[in-house]
Amino acid sequence: MSVSEGLRAALRALRANRMRSALTVLGIVVGVAETIRTLGANLLIVVPGAQDSGGARLSAGTRHTLTEEDAGAVGRVVPGVQISSPLVSRNAQVIAGNQNWATLVAGIKPDYLLAREWPIAHGRMFTGGEVDAGAKVAVIGSMIAEQLFRGQVRLGEVLRIGSIPFTIIGELDTKGQAGSGRSQDDVVGSKK
Repeated sequence: MSVSEGLRAALRALRANRMRSALTVLGIVVGVAETIRTLGANLLIVVPGAQDSGGARLSAGTRHTLTEEDAGAVGRVVPGVQISSPLVSRNAQVIAGNQNWATLVAGIKPDYLLAREWPIAHGRMFTGGEVDAGAKVAVIGSMIAEQLFRGQVRLGEVLRIGSIPFTIIGELDTKGQAGSGRSQDDVVGSKK
């Protein structure tokens, strides 16, 4: 069967099953829209360049070319930017009692959750004063609550990121999977 014959057969099948075809298209559109919504509306992520090591290019973000001041400058200088919030993240082991979990630990500022349209389900976000003071406080994703606390996290409990204890002050609302397939709820946010 040639390509043109295949296309004609596909068009005949679409015409014969108009309602099924329309529902399928609607399902795809809703799915894509939901994926975009979970990222945050009108969101632009700026990632530093990739570093070269031994002739091989590493992944994006491995070259440390952006600073916290750069994020502030974007907010001040670029027209139309409402929120500009830096993020530093890495994978780490988090421990609570005798439970441990490998997750993404994100150093963020309070505006980050506003930019991502990500509400706190329980508790609160850390304050600018806590950020300035270097307080060891964290908000956790719902997957961390499930894995470390069987879904019964109590505010004020302590978890360790590596060997450093952090007090849990909030739990993030469930966000679901990112476009990459990784769960956005598998995260610990601590002050940047």
